[in-house]
Amino acid sequence: MVERPVNSSVEPTEAANEFALARLRQSVQKCRFEQVLLEYEPVAAAQSYEQQLRRDELILVGDFSGGTSDFSILLVGSGPAAGLARGPFSAIAVSLSQATRSIVRL
Repeated sequence: MVERPVNSSVEPTEAANEFALARLRQSVQKCRFEQVLLEYEPVAAAQSYEQQLRRDELILVGDFSGGTSDFSILLVGSGPAAGLARGPFSAIAVSLSQATRSIVRL
């Protein structure tokens, strides 16, 4: 599993985002990984945090990187309503950069 930004390009188009993700996949494949699974950075961070929980929590994950900041509200935990790693989930992510400001439903 490789972390990926919510938006992978400063150009706010789907084509630019897909191009950046394709380059990320190619880079990982050149390291001889056969299967490449990309996960949103805030979700990957939440999955790590979730492993230590004994109850459900609604959390805000902030990802601050070189030029963008992504914020996600996620339900995590050990209960049936949570469990990012165990199945479908609903989350809201807000991506902020100088070039684009967007709200994405993950």
